[in-house]
Amino acid sequence: MLENDLKTDFADVYQINSSGWSDFLDDAALNMSYYFDGQWTAKEQAKADLQGRDLLVVNKMKRQINLLHGYEIRNRHILKIGPTEGEDDLACRQHTGVVMHNMNTGNVNGYDILSDAFKFGSLISGSNLFEIYKDREGNLKYARHGYNSHLLDIGLTMRDLSDCDNVLLGRWISKDLAEMLLPQGSDKLNKIQPLTTTERWEYLGTPNLLNKAQKVLIESWYRRKIEYKQVVEHRVSGEIMPFDEYKQKFANNDADYAKFLINSIKLPNNIPALVKYSRPVKYIQLTMFVNGEPVWDDRNPLLIDDYPFIWLNGDFAPECEQTNHKLQGFATTLRDPQKARNRRVVQALDIIESVIQTGRVIRDKYIKNVEDVYKSGQGVPIHIKDSVPDNVSVEEIFHQFGGPDVPQGMFAMMEMLDKDLTESGGLNEEIFGSDDKDIPGILHRYRTGQALTGQQGIFQSYRSAKSELGKKHVQIQQLNYPPSKIYRIINEWPTQGFYEPDFVKYDCTPTEGLLTDSQQHLFYLELKYLRENFPDFAQIITPSMLVKYMPIQFKRELMEAIEQGEQATKQQQQQLLEDKRRMDKLIEAETTERLTQAQQQRTNSAYDQVRTMVEAKKLDSDRKLDIIDRVLKMGELEIKRQDLENKRQAVKQLPKSREKNAKKRR
Repeated sequence: MLENDLKTDFADVYQINSSGWSDFLDDAALNMSYYFDGQWTAKEQAKADLQGRDLLVVNKMKRQINLLHGYEIRNRHILKIGPTEGEDDLACRQHTGVVMHNMNTGNVNGYDILSDAFKFGSLISGSNLFEIYKDREGNLKYARHGYNSHLLDIGLTMRDLSDCDNVLLGRWISKDLAEMLLPQGSDKLNKIQPLTTTERWEYLGTPNLLNKAQKVLIESWYRRKIEYKQVVEHRVSGEIMPFDEYKQKFANNDADYAKFLINSIKLPNNIPALVKYSRPVKYIQLTMFVNGEPVWDDRNPLLIDDYPFIWLNGDFAPECEQTNHKLQGFATTLRDPQKARNRRVVQALDIIESVIQTGRVIRDKYIKNVEDVYKSGQGVPIHIKDSVPDNVSVEEIFHQFGGPDVPQGMFAMMEMLDKDLTESGGLNEEIFGSDDKDIPGILHRYRTGQALTGQQGIFQSYRSAKSELGKKHVQIQQLNYPPSKIYRIINEWPTQGFYEPDFVKYDCTPTEGLLTDSQQHLFYLELKYLRENFPDFAQIITPSMLVKYMPIQFKRELMEAIEQGEQATKQQQQQLLEDKRRMDKLIEAETTERLTQAQQQRTNSAYDQVRTMVEAKKLDSDRKLDIIDRVLKMGELEIKRQDLENKRQAVKQLPKSREKNAKKRR
């Protein structure tokens, strides 16, 4: 497109969107002014200056906004890329590591920029953009665009910008920074004339002193485009291939022959297996202007088919006709009660001062210090001259008229306005810690949570925006970070599936993880509870894991000491395990040897038993013969003994017979 045509088209789009959002821009500017104490109009301030009155601001709405912003910071979560199936997928963990690296590196933390976009977008003005961009060094960086530096398509209806046809950005920056932000191939800044004023971006302001600092105005014009490409699809597998790739791969870059192949390949039922058709492909066209001159007009350098930013907004109702009602920040509902309270505060002070200085009667020729009588009179003595006639009383020289007291209803009205201001934002005094009721702490926390229930819509919109940021971050990482850079960031080579084109669509779900001290403290208490109440967890939840999430100081030194102790314990356990293994081997060897010996002994025992039986049989035979021999011998001996005994008896009887014979002979 010609440069003049680009300028004309951009000017037309800017005019349409700026006029469409004009009511919202006025409202957003007023919200920002109220937050930073600019709560009186120029007309009211000029009138007060003529009357010598001070217009005070007691900013009650600011603490409500700071409360919600502080709640978001206190409960901040990291952006985590979780698997769709709920499993611990390696590709998702690697993407999470890259996201955490990018969000936590750089001059400004990415989560801090995101919190500022939530505060000044969702809570105050009603609209902020959080952008991911790539600098000239190939690193991903983040930026926040306020309500006054961006314009969305006036026909927008979706919070995720899916139906937003164009987005315009504008900002005044230095020339050196502009060279770093512009894509490569747009080095034309030296030929561009400097600007002192511009007709666009009236809420952005113009540089001071007619741009003595030589700032340049960079304008970016993002818009959705659709082009149609010829593709070849397999009817059975559903695989899609660009026609140019199919032509080069299978037809030697011959278009006619490729068409012949597509028509000739048939399925068993004689239906063509391949079909060629035009498929719509979405992409983002980016045109960049410097001081009104186009310097870049091509596809988005980040190569994704969506806008490289997310929208953080307040209440959004596209069906409303007026844009200041269609899109509102949280601060919009607080402005009227805040303005009413400021009026009552100034009126109360006016009444009090009028009581002190209602009126005076002064005869200055009798007063030494005439200037002091115009003071408030609090502790200021009035000196009367000595030459005062006796017939002139002190009251005639200086007399001050008393005024009425401040109406008590004024203070009751101020208390009512304070309550209205708080409740108009959906909160209560208890959430600010101003409730003096004697209630348990757990009940107080419950009431605080209930008070924030009415603001969950804001936080839900914020969580949805963060989820959308996670999806876009993964796509940008896939298209802009080569494997070598991924390895440099997470010390791991990208796993299979890391660069899958449909990874965001089917394989991952951006979620939130633990980040803040309060969340880590809660996680620590949960770990401690599991370790104390379930003995089986004592071996799983180690002391180093507890200390890691313990909210204490000097955690690093303690972790190092614990790790050294655990390392020594681990080495000791390994030594004991090695000794046990050696002992088991010795026992096994001894057991084997004993089993062998026992087997040998059993074998020898069986042999001995057999031999014993044989010998016993042999012994029985010999013994029987010996017994028989002994019996025979004993029988012979018995016979011989009996003969001898008979002979001995015979011998004994012989003398007696001789004696009888002798007697007879006598």
